[in-house]
Amino acid sequence: IGSMLLEYRLENVLGVGGFGITYLAHDTLLEKDVAIKEYFPSTSVSRGSDKSVALTGPDMAEEYETGLDRFLKEARTLAGFSHPNIVRVREFGLEDAQPWIAMECLEGRTLGAELHEGPVPVERTRRLLSAVCAALGALHERGLVHRDLKPGNVFLVKDGRVTAVDHPDALPGITRDTVV
Repeated sequence: IGSMLLEYRLENVLGVGGFGITYLAHDTLLEKDVAIKEYFPSTSVSRGSDKSVALTGPDMAEEYETGLDRFLKEARTLAGFSHPNIVRVREFGLEDAQPWIAMECLEGRTLGAELHEGPVPVERTRRLLSAVCAALGALHERGLVHRDLKPGNVFLVKDGRVTAVDHPDALPGITRDTVV
């Protein structure tokens, strides 16, 4: 936290999963928030006190490389989308041999959070499902399958968009949930 990744200042950890760490970051050139997903498979690597990343053992190299190939392939694929219902990838790269993806930072909440408040009116449900189906259709047209569709992975953006997150093959879309 507080360190720089090119023009991005890491502000906060948004989440930690099996494949990586997601940070809220600030683009100091464009003066806007982004989300940075660092490929950091916790079973394969660990971070040293000097912030370097090392394999947890020599037998982890193949697992790490397989995941890395998948991470970069999906980043390239998602970067090719310009769809209102799919989170946008801005950039990806390697910094000190550590892969990362910069994505748009969404403000809003998940459908799961909305459902906890009570039933969703039928017409709103239709609009939400239509948007989710549009995102799935765009993914399917490119041969991709969303493997974890659930209310917690449907993001209701403050600007009115409905965005599919936690994208195919375990590459999460990134969100900043402003509703606690």
